[in-house]
Amino acid sequence: MTVSIQRTKRTYAGNGLTRTWSVDFPLCEAEDLRVFLTSPAGVETEITTDFALNAAADTLTYPTEASGKSLLASGWKITLVRQTPQTQGIDLLRQGELDAEVLEKGYDRLTLQVQELSERIDRCIKYPVSAQSFNIDPDTVLADIFTAQQSAQVSAQAAAASAQTADTYAQTADTYAQSATASAQAAQGSATQAAQALSGRADTGLSNLTDAGKIEAAKMFAPSTTYDALTVGSTGGSYTAPANGYFCAIGMGVSNNVDTWLELQNTTAGNLAQGVYGHIMFEYKVFLPVQKGDNVVLTYNNISFVSFRFIYAQGSISEAA
Repeated sequence: MTVSIQRTKRTYAGNGLTRTWSVDFPLCEAEDLRVFLTSPAGVETEITTDFALNAAADTLTYPTEASGKSLLASGWKITLVRQTPQTQGIDLLRQGELDAEVLEKGYDRLTLQVQELSERIDRCIKYPVSAQSFNIDPDTVLADIFTAQQSAQVSAQAAAASAQTADTYAQTADTYAQSATASAQAAQGSATQAAQALSGRADTGLSNLTDAGKIEAAKMFAPSTTYDALTVGSTGGSYTAPANGYFCAIGMGVSNNVDTWLELQNTTAGNLAQGVYGHIMFEYKVFLPVQKGDNVVLTYNNISFVSFRFIYAQGSISEAA
């Protein structure tokens, strides 16, 4: 025969329907055909059973009906490849008969072997044609490739870690910003309540007080060191202020990546509230000024309490139990 086809293999994609696959390249012997399956995960395995070659029709059946196996599903691949043994079986005798058919078969076999070697070489890593072999060490080239791969993996992992850290910092900054806003609102409320507490005792400019009196008046609504320790009930519980002062709650976030908040709301004085909100494990504090008799509601989520107190204003210490 002549060898006009340079193809040495075929790869087909499974579709759950096909059982017969074309073998459109020449073979010296049926045994020279090798069959490989590739899984959707890229794992390649050679099989030696459950297929049948029809040399006359140039087809291969896989899987055979006798095998009982399912047809090759989508995502799988089957590769048919010729691998001619690198042997030479022609023995020419001196002054013996020279058979042209025998010689042609030998030449065909050599051609097929060369084609197979060429296909393997095409799948190899090769130097540029102008490269000087004495300047290139194959082991060094492979080592450089593996080093570059490892460096790329390390860089990718570091980039992912940096992105996660940046996201955490952004969440923390947002939480602190919310806490600062709440503190400013609470301070404004404290000033308002201090002015209300002094109403009728001094004019708004405090012009009738001495400098020392003004200092003492300013201290009247400042927190003292006297407090009542309170028992935390269920979220949404109500507490009544026994005097002018402050409710103060401190707790720790129990878990990361969980909606977490701690809030005090004065339902008597126009729903004035202070709260902190976040998604990470850190200390949460709220501090709300109240007047005697005010009703305050405590709400929280994902919090383990450190303390919950009513702190008396300096001007109300005498009302402490």
